[in-house]
Amino acid sequence: MEVLENSLEHHAMGSCLEFGNRSQRKRRVINISTLFEGAICMKSKSEFFGWVVTGLYLVAIAVLAFWKRDAWSGLTLNEIGDFLAGAFGPIAFLWLVLGYIQQGRELKISSDALVQQAAELKNSVQQQADLVAVSREQNIAQVAAYNYERMRYEKSMNARIFFYSQGCLGVGEFYTHTFEIHNARAEVFDLQFMCKLPGNNFHGTYAVLARDEKVTVPFTFEMVDQDYSTILHCFYKTFDGRRVGFQMDLAISAEGQKMAITPMVKLADL
Repeated sequence: MEVLENSLEHHAMGSCLEFGNRSQRKRRVINISTLFEGAICMKSKSEFFGWVVTGLYLVAIAVLAFWKRDAWSGLTLNEIGDFLAGAFGPIAFLWLVLGYIQQGRELKISSDALVQQAAELKNSVQQQADLVAVSREQNIAQVAAYNYERMRYEKSMNARIFFYSQGCLGVGEFYTHTFEIHNARAEVFDLQFMCKLPGNNFHGTYAVLARDEKVTVPFTFEMVDQDYSTILHCFYKTFDGRRVGFQMDLAISAEGQKMAITPMVKLADL
């Protein structure tokens, strides 16, 4: 359950980061749009100012020309051209200055927009890196959850075999120690026991051992004059087709010729 909770938590973190990325991209578009709207607004104001000044100047020139109308008849074409050049020169200079100022403003706005885009791009890269890290953690959590569920499933399909001593009987130089085998978990197939006993190579086979089923297994061996120990190898096939093997410690005491079968002690258990 803890593994599944961690997986859900990582998934929620990934969703939050993705939502944050979309919000950042939306804010970036809004900020850049605001900059360009400001540039258009300033351009409109500059044009309005230029047209107002130009209109007032032309009105003043027209009034002056009307006031001096008597002098127009005595002017030559060259003098009229000089008058027009002098009259419209300030207007041309005004529009030149306004254009230069407006160009400087637009360049500054473009530069600010590029700086802001670079900062937003840097933040976006960092957020993508965080999203990749969260996705990696999600994958690790999902793999761990899958492995945990698979381990639980396989464990539920494995057998759990116990050996219970039923006593020993001796005939001449040979003894037979009988054990009752109890399967406390899932049904298994092709169950086999193998070990090397004094004077006998034991091999027991059972086609099926159902859940909670008990069978009797006789172990026949030659009498020993000193303690004897070996390994009992056990193999079976699960319902889902896996081959499983495990080992048990088998010991025979010289005193009484009694046999004991116990689970092997691993270093991890100590």
